[in-house]
Amino acid sequence: MENGTPHRDAAAVFLLALAAASLSPVLASAGMTLIHSTPLDFKEAKIDGLKPLPFERGAFAGPGTLESPEIAAPQPFDNLVGSWNADLPKGASIELHVQVKTETGERSGWYGLGRWDGAGGRSLGKQDDAIGWVDVDTLKLKKKAVSFRYRATLERKAVLRKLAFTFLDMTAAPAVSTSPFRAGPWVRELNITPRSQMEEQDKYKSNICSPTSLSMVLEFWGVRKKTVDVALMVQDRESQLFGNWPLNVACAANAGLSGYVARLGSFDAAQEIIASGRPLVASITFGKEELSGAPIKSTSGHLLVIAGFTESGDVIAVDPASKTRGEARRIYKRAEFAKAWLGKKRGLVYVIGPRFPVPMVAVTPTVDLLKKPGGEKATDTMNPNRLTQLLYGEKVLALEADGDWVKVEAVEQDAFKQQSKWKPYTGWVRADALTEVAYAGEPGAVVAARRLVVPGGPTLSMGTKLPVDEVLKEAHTSGKAAAGFADQAIVRLLDGRAVAVPLADVRLLDSPFLDFKNPPSRSGILAAAERFIDDTYVWGGRSGAHADPAWGVDCSGLVNLSYRVEGIDLPRDAHDQFLKAKPVRRAELKPGDLIFLGGRDKDAERITHVMLYAGGDDILESRSPKAVRTTFRKNYGKPLTDIESGDTVEDLSAAKPFKRTIRFGAFLAPDS
Repeated sequence: MENGTPHRDAAAVFLLALAAASLSPVLASAGMTLIHSTPLDFKEAKIDGLKPLPFERGAFAGPGTLESPEIAAPQPFDNLVGSWNADLPKGASIELHVQVKTETGERSGWYGLGRWDGAGGRSLGKQDDAIGWVDVDTLKLKKKAVSFRYRATLERKAVLRKLAFTFLDMTAAPAVSTSPFRAGPWVRELNITPRSQMEEQDKYKSNICSPTSLSMVLEFWGVRKKTVDVALMVQDRESQLFGNWPLNVACAANAGLSGYVARLGSFDAAQEIIASGRPLVASITFGKEELSGAPIKSTSGHLLVIAGFTESGDVIAVDPASKTRGEARRIYKRAEFAKAWLGKKRGLVYVIGPRFPVPMVAVTPTVDLLKKPGGEKATDTMNPNRLTQLLYGEKVLALEADGDWVKVEAVEQDAFKQQSKWKPYTGWVRADALTEVAYAGEPGAVVAARRLVVPGGPTLSMGTKLPVDEVLKEAHTSGKAAAGFADQAIVRLLDGRAVAVPLADVRLLDSPFLDFKNPPSRSGILAAAERFIDDTYVWGGRSGAHADPAWGVDCSGLVNLSYRVEGIDLPRDAHDQFLKAKPVRRAELKPGDLIFLGGRDKDAERITHVMLYAGGDDILESRSPKAVRTTFRKNYGKPLTDIESGDTVEDLSAAKPFKRTIRFGAFLAPDS
């Protein structure tokens, strides 16, 4: 809430010594933003009277109530804000409540967080008890909570599309990022048409920074409304404030968009959202001379639009407190803005955009990406409808929905398309395999084991990337290691939980937060590939965590995962890997380099199979019926010493031997 005026397992841990500082320090103190919109998100909820809808249309239609199960927080919290998206025909409404459980097991009553009826909304009046109180739109706790439940009540034919909750411990020190700025796709400026609240009527202009910022973002997405009209729509009919956070989000949803209130906690999170093409409405507080170039000297609460980042990492803002719209574009110094936004307001933002396209992540260990919706053959290793597979936490861009299916771009899997362009793999996945996250965190480790069973969590495949909080080593007391405790990495799951996994089962990646380098190695690539030997070949397979333990990968999936473990992201398919590889001659071929084979007849120039060179005369490959270690002599009737890149060889390992071109390629330097 803003007033709108521009003026104003612990027993184990204690035996372990910390060997490295946090690789993702923002995660521990930035809190958590939980977004529920897909069928999997609502799977365990109690439904009373509501009609479940295909994901294409939303989540539920009223009238009725939705009550969540107990949701455990990653760490105790004392502050919570909820927000919602709903389609509300005339006479329909939505009301949101939450209940918390304290560290001592005490359960609160239900706190009302707000109501919206399509024509506007309201906070639900004074609510104050021994556990907490509601400050207009924010639940502030007197006793820290470890979990919460939510209840959404839909009246008449209201359609619920999304719920979000952002919660944190306000007593924890804020994580103001000081890591060096890294250039990326967030070095851009989104085309925001400036507006100034100071150009509006005198009775409004000092109090409408939030709706002015929101109106700029609405216009960016093609919804043009007068600033005053937006202000009157979002004005809290109870408190009369214009800066009720969830009501501003509800207004955007009422206009056909989608959004949520979040506490991002880091510039990395903001940069990722800007890179996806979505501007942010950010809340800031600063004192005199604390924000150079600001149109006001100080403020106890103000909102503006983050439109991008400069090449040096400074913030490109559109500040509605400027006297005129022509002066609204501002450049704020990164460190100063960090204190005003991350430090004093804990990174609070409205994230607003269209329902599609929207960034999402895979939430199950292995997700089939299909050519077309339906036609699943979960037990068919050679299902021709399977294009590839997504791993837990892998990013996608959801483009559209058809019933309970979502068309996505697999943004971590490149493919070479027509017009000489590299674009992500595109296909269909079930909506219940996806979720939306505000920010998953920078990956600090990748699963190196073929499959990793996470305590109390999912079984993860090789190649799954995870944020890392800490790296723990065995403690030594009087020269003796603490019995029973191996080296561990504390990794962060999508639900915010921090869990310990054996350090031997993951590989630490280069860290932007520490002076930590872990360059890829050829031996690591081959060791990863060998973990799939004797596994069944799977068409489109790219995972070690199939339901059937004997299932494996296809040829390029084996290469993709083996390199991913070593921190190298290759294109998905064999031909695309060939296009990006550096051509090498036989004399230059090193273990871990790639061997490519062309197809038949008209496809002779297109690469249809890829293998890993394992040294000597050895090859590692996955082809039907299974992954094997073999030799050039066995596959082609002659040793590597008699073969040169570009030669024609007879493929004796095919069901019906035929001649094809062989080529060699590399992604690593010879001395890696």
